[in-house]
Amino acid sequence: MRKFLFFWALLAMPVSADELTLKDGRKIEWSAIRDLGDTYEVETPRGLKVIFKKDEVEMFVQTKPVAALTGATFTFDKSKKLETVDLLRAIDLKRDIVTAAWRLNAQGLSGEGSGSTHAKIHLPVTPPAEYDLTIVAQRTGGMDDLGIGLVGGGNQVVLFLDSAQGTVSGPGAIDGKGPAEAGLAKNEKFFEGKPRTIVCMVRKEALIVQVDGKDYIVWKADWTKVSVPRMLVVPKKDVLFLTAFRSSFQISRMALSYPK
Repeated sequence: MRKFLFFWALLAMPVSADELTLKDGRKIEWSAIRDLGDTYEVETPRGLKVIFKKDEVEMFVQTKPVAALTGATFTFDKSKKLETVDLLRAIDLKRDIVTAAWRLNAQGLSGEGSGSTHAKIHLPVTPPAEYDLTIVAQRTGGMDDLGIGLVGGGNQVVLFLDSAQGTVSGPGAIDGKGPAEAGLAKNEKFFEGKPRTIVCMVRKEALIVQVDGKDYIVWKADWTKVSVPRMLVVPKKDVLFLTAFRSSFQISRMALSYPK
């Protein structure tokens, strides 16, 4: 009897969660509910699991809204020390260039893709599972895209900025689809003659892209569905990379950050 009372006391302990009301008046806070046919398996925020017959349940109440995905939600804990890698200093042009023209200069890294050639360069680092990639970039010629090759869940994907002659930005491919087909496109000109600060926040469950300090693209990620379009594939499959198509760009800052 004491064990039974202690079990119900644990179920009833106040925590921030959704609520289940039974027909006998008891209220149970829950974090997950699974329909098992004639019964429900209820998991409390403390990890306890209990099964109720459906005819015992009076109602379910959602007491808190689902938190929206935002950059602020996924900012690394400021109390933790971050490891930061200066990717501009890490590049070795002889080793890292894949195709076309990339140069290091006093302002940083410049790249140009001309004609049908995509300029591609490896960034010589394999990122951890969760990281921030910060790039400050400016268009210096042309009107097509800069591609930022990311790694999420062990797979590569490309963030296109000003694809389709400066009309579409977003990640691709997702399930083999480009940004527009995947419902993640921004249909606007991205580069307008001034440098843009792009922060790609890669997390196990999300990709959030911030531009000039504001959320720009938010995707609740399924990293098993991402891939790199055939023409942009690079030899190394576990590294970050850049591409430029029918345009030239100046990269003045490029840093990878993650908790130690």
